[in-house]
Amino acid sequence: MESFEAKVFSSEAATIDGTDYQGTTEHNSRVHRKDGDGYGYLDKDTTALYEAALTTTGHGDRILPGDRPKAVTEVAGH
Repeated sequence: MESFEAKVFSSEAATIDGTDYQGTTEHNSRVHRKDGDGYGYLDKDTTALYEAALTTTGHGDRILPGDRPKAVTEVAGH
């Protein structure tokens, strides 16, 4: 639900402006330390961290819609 003009965005794997971002695999903030580890919401190179950074730096208009498949996440011009 997007009440009070909230923005909903996905934490799934995505390719944004040609860069591949990992999807979160656990409900922790930071998880990834070595190959084979999962990814938390604030781990480096995750979609969740990238989009959280956009929202907190005044660029929320660049967030991609939530619930999107990886194949359709390419954004031109951003």
